[in-house]
Amino acid sequence: EITWVTGVQTFALPIYMLPVGLTWEPHPGVTLLGDAAHLMTPFAGVGVNVALADALDLARALLKRKGDFESDLQGTIGDATKEYEGLMFERSKENMEKTFTGLQNHFSADGIDHRVKRIRARAKQIEERVRATQQSG
Repeated sequence: EITWVTGVQTFALPIYMLPVGLTWEPHPGVTLLGDAAHLMTPFAGVGVNVALADALDLARALLKRKGDFESDLQGTIGDATKEYEGLMFERSKENMEKTFTGLQNHFSADGIDHRVKRIRARAKQIEERVRATQQSG
């Protein structure tokens, strides 16, 4: 639970997350996207981006098959849904692993050490890119 204080009242709110790598069998005419498909904690800051990628992949899968809607609407939607869900399951697993690791590190005794290590690694990457750009330019 996350706890914060406002004035004199204290509120404790639970954090919810679906199991990492959750998948399901396709159901004709039904799919999920965004938090409904892969609810995750906010510790990687990717939730809305993953949801938008879901919407884009579903739209692309449907548009790819728009010419087949009149001849076989249910089959076409089913095929598009299977394609979308395959992409979504892969993306959501990767991002749920990141956010779950972030959750564990945030609340662990040595969580700050993990954070500092990540920040230093990112700073080193940025420095190397700047150096490479300066040398090539």
